[in-house]
Amino acid sequence: MVSFATFLLTQTPHAQVAKTPVTPKQAKVAHEETTKKITKSSVKAPVKSTPAPVKQICDIPPEDLPANVDLSKVRATWLDWENQVRAENGLPAYTYNEDLFRTATIWSETSKQKGYIDHKRPGQSAYYDYKIIESWFKNLGLEFKNINRKTFTESIAWEYYSCSDADCTDKLTAAIRKGFNFFISEKGKKYSPHYDAIINPEFTQIGLGIIIDKAAGKYYLTVHYGTEITSSGSACGG
Repeated sequence: MVSFATFLLTQTPHAQVAKTPVTPKQAKVAHEETTKKITKSSVKAPVKSTPAPVKQICDIPPEDLPANVDLSKVRATWLDWENQVRAENGLPAYTYNEDLFRTATIWSETSKQKGYIDHKRPGQSAYYDYKIIESWFKNLGLEFKNINRKTFTESIAWEYYSCSDADCTDKLTAAIRKGFNFFISEKGKKYSPHYDAIINPEFTQIGLGIIIDKAAGKYYLTVHYGTEITSSGSACGG
């Protein structure tokens, strides 16, 4: 942008040289008049571009995926994967929560708009700022019971994906399995936030949000885990 602006300025035609001689007094007056005009003119602040608004949580339909994907089957399969790991660790099964599905979907939509995944909400500098993310949930109507200093967590992933078949459910399921396998691969490692979310004994429910970016040939995936939701009503005022 700077180079383009510089190019435009250097292409401005030079002023023509006056044919009649200018006396020192005339030059002084011309200089003073020019100075006055510049002083009186107001300099406008640069206009900041405003990002496109993100969908609000209750504007997202229950199945925000292409018609050739059976979202209920995809969600059930993911839940089975999570619960298989929990059963192996002697933990009760997760239940599926529609409000967490909606919050997860809106964050996947945000990732699509950004073109990359992260946990950063507006005003957040740290990669994962618990307080700011907590406020984000509160603004969407969700608050969680604090159990042993655990309330919620968020896992995110993306992968290349493209399908134009009549039924793409199996292909999408295979694609998101790569994300799940990555989470599971953290088992036994010193840093394992995604695997720890799956086997956290305090969390009882999850929501899975998937958004497809056809143009980029990707999917964006978010999983929200939570303890008991203590706020009254649902994220959509139900």
